[in-house]
Amino acid sequence: MSSPGRKKYILFTLMLFGPGILLFVLSRGKQNFNYLEVLGETPNYQLYDLDSNLISPETNEKDVLIFTTIQNSCYDNSDKSCNIYPYFIEQFFYDEFKSSPKKYSRVKIYSIVTDAEGNPVYPDSILIEAFKKYDPNLWTLALGDPKGVYGFEKKGMNFTEIRNEEDGKLEFPRMGMVVSESRKIRAIRPLNSEAFVRELSERFRMVLKEKDIKEYNENR
Repeated sequence: MSSPGRKKYILFTLMLFGPGILLFVLSRGKQNFNYLEVLGETPNYQLYDLDSNLISPETNEKDVLIFTTIQNSCYDNSDKSCNIYPYFIEQFFYDEFKSSPKKYSRVKIYSIVTDAEGNPVYPDSILIEAFKKYDPNLWTLALGDPKGVYGFEKKGMNFTEIRNEEDGKLEFPRMGMVVSESRKIRAIRPLNSEAFVRELSERFRMVLKEKDIKEYNENR
């Protein structure tokens, strides 16, 4: 058990240096947190869900969003030519969102229905049926031109025009993109590889941590 003298010494030290120690700890924590850079901004996109409800920056002003494309043939992960595999999204994002709805109440996934080249198409009945198992408040099929989301400038080029150096295919249809408030693009990774999906998941969680820190500082 601590002696009375030791207790008084600890109390005196906290009274004298407590605020400084607290600020030091907080500043160290801030320094140790790696903030993601802003890669660009999405255009002022307009998409729609299957019930014709508008999806836009204004309707998701405070949300952290994950955008993907999805093909009609890729509802069950069996088509190996798919740009993305829904299984990866389900495993690394949706299942966790579903298990903690309060924690992820300001998070949404939008999968824009396209063909293999990224052109907008209407979802067929099989894809629509497959998506009925997902909570539409967390993961929604979106209709509209994906270039309205992916069409930002990167290295002097429109991202929707950049092609993969190996296969010559357009890059954007295979990409998942994390977008924070004010249309800020925070992370982009391919969604046809588990390693890349894991990376996107890690960066997504960093963005959520940033949001928590920002809201904490605003409400102090």
